[in-house]
Amino acid sequence: SAYTLEIAPAKIKGALDATIDELADIVDIQPRDRKRFKRLLDESRSVESLPIRTRLNDEEVARFTAQKFRFEGVEIKARLFRSYPLGEVGSHLIGYIGRINPTEKKQMEDDWAEDDLANYRGTEYIGKLGVEQSYESELHGTTGFEEVEMSAGGHAVRRLKSNPATPGNAIVLSIDIRLQALVEQLFGDRRGALVAIDPSNGEILAFVSKPNFDPNLF
Repeated sequence: SAYTLEIAPAKIKGALDATIDELADIVDIQPRDRKRFKRLLDESRSVESLPIRTRLNDEEVARFTAQKFRFEGVEIKARLFRSYPLGEVGSHLIGYIGRINPTEKKQMEDDWAEDDLANYRGTEYIGKLGVEQSYESELHGTTGFEEVEMSAGGHAVRRLKSNPATPGNAIVLSIDIRLQALVEQLFGDRRGALVAIDPSNGEILAFVSKPNFDPNLF
């Protein structure tokens, strides 16, 4: 769990770039943050809230909260992030998750059943590579929902019904992570790939591709 600083472009009064410049005086906003925000803005509907900074520390949260009255359309949200404790080890095998882009969204709308598509209305993320992508349907779980009766003034009157979210399944691999790490270390800076198979049962013990990457960056 971590905090993100998010902007709803449709609610910003004045120039968006000027708002980001003012925010940069309160929290650390790097050029890469601006570049990612611009890309998300190009891909998304204007009504969506988009992150300009992720994983704010407590001091940054406190500084923005004290100045929030100045920034209509900007807020801090609590988000859940995937944690990959082994970093680069097995990165091609494990893969990573990322925001659903327009191409993926169109493919989902064209190819998926309505029930499967409805299961992604509460999330913006999907598996992009490796096990995260191949076992997406197993890992994703079921999105929950709550039906609420609202007053004319926009206030919740009573809850009519709810259906809690169901977590996805755990997946256990045949990979020997110590062997995986050893092979990656032996490769060093060289490029290449290796698959180690247990001949007695066909299980994959190591699945290496170099160079690798840190999935936490995604």
